[in-house]
Amino acid sequence: MLAGNVITPDKIQSFFLARYQTDGKIDSTFSVDGFVISRFEETYMFSYPSSLKIQDDGQILLAGGVWDLQGIPRIVIVRYNINGTPDESFGSSGKMIITFGSNYLDPAYLAIQKDHKIVVGGRTDLNGTGDFALARLNKDGTLDNSFGTAGIQFTDIAGRNESLHSIAIQNDGKIVAVGSINIEPNNTDFAMIRFNSDGSPDTTFDEDGKVIIDFAISSDARSVNIQPDGKLVVAGSLLNFGFGGKNFNDIAVARCNSDGTLDETLASVERSPPISAEAILHRTR
Repeated sequence: MLAGNVITPDKIQSFFLARYQTDGKIDSTFSVDGFVISRFEETYMFSYPSSLKIQDDGQILLAGGVWDLQGIPRIVIVRYNINGTPDESFGSSGKMIITFGSNYLDPAYLAIQKDHKIVVGGRTDLNGTGDFALARLNKDGTLDNSFGTAGIQFTDIAGRNESLHSIAIQNDGKIVAVGSINIEPNNTDFAMIRFNSDGSPDTTFDEDGKVIIDFAISSDARSVNIQPDGKLVVAGSLLNFGFGGKNFNDIAVARCNSDGTLDETLASVERSPPISAEAILHRTR
């Protein structure tokens, strides 16, 4: 599958989704000629997809952002049948639009629970700083009222600018979200929150559900995966200040135990040129 956006002849930016065969050729059995274009109401002039997931039954979820004519951004989720047609049983004609706030800034990220409920997250800016924002949908695309407040949960980590970049679901149904937090200008750290199934912070995870991991230089968590033993592996980028005034982005990886403490058995990797940065766990209280 390949997702992106395209500008239609009437100058409306829309979602684009294509499917390819294993040999790399376009799959002509998918929608029309192997691709489908999803446009939104005339009030939404700009849209882009940012997360793609395939359900166990083969249906396809595509999430991203849309902006209306007043510049207010929203999250949009589209579900397609296996053949590329919109799933009319999902939301309104296969589409669900969610408002996280008038200043929602970042792309949307998806995760699918075992019970087929859909978790989508991003960043919202409600109080002058960015916060983690999550919503959970029922299988039919309606907001799940058993999650957060009317299906939506906003969470501040430490009163700073924070952005959500990845979501994973544990086997017990708890939700792990990772991203970045601005500790000071031009310096960010890994940020993690674990939520209970109802959207509340999990207080068994570092006592308040929130963890900040400091690599001593600017870092940004972009992905989280859960090992079979319940440990959490978080990966992202690390700003390496190089020689001659040139900066480089390196890969940064940390592993946490299921209680949120750093797993010190994770081997360190020799770097070239070597630096002395070590991951340090910061409590948010």
